[in-house]
Amino acid sequence: MKYKLNYNNLKKILIVAGLGLAYYIWLKLTGLALKCPMYAISRHHIKCPGCGISRACISEVHLDFAAAAHYNIVFFIFQPVWAVCIVMWLFDCGERFRRVVSIISLAALIVFFVLRNLPFVPVY
Repeated sequence: MKYKLNYNNLKKILIVAGLGLAYYIWLKLTGLALKCPMYAISRHHIKCPGCGISRACISEVHLDFAAAAHYNIVFFIFQPVWAVCIVMWLFDCGERFRRVVSIISLAALIVFFVLRNLPFVPVY
C-alpha cells in the first residue's frame, strides 16, 4: 500500500509549528507568557490539564526533560504517541489508531485534571 502526503494537513502543521516558534521567540524576547484562563478565573486554585505545557515545551527545547515532565506529565508522556498520530494524519492513514489514541488521551487528561487539583495528591 502506497501512502501519499496530504499537503493540506502539512500546511496546517506548518502553521501551528510557525505559531509555536513565534510564541517561543516572543517569550524569549519579552518574558511575557499567556496565562491560563481557568487558573486566573479560579484565583490560582484550579489548574487545567494544559497548565504547564508552554513551560514543558521550553524545557524540552533546552533538553531539560525532568523539568518538562514536572510541568505537565501527561503532555510529556503522550508526546511520542501524538507525534505518530500526526505523521499518520499527514498520510491519511491509521484512522482507527488515531481514534483510540484520542479516546485514551482524553481519559488521561480528565483523570490528570482531577488528580492535579486534589489537595492531597502530589501531581503538578
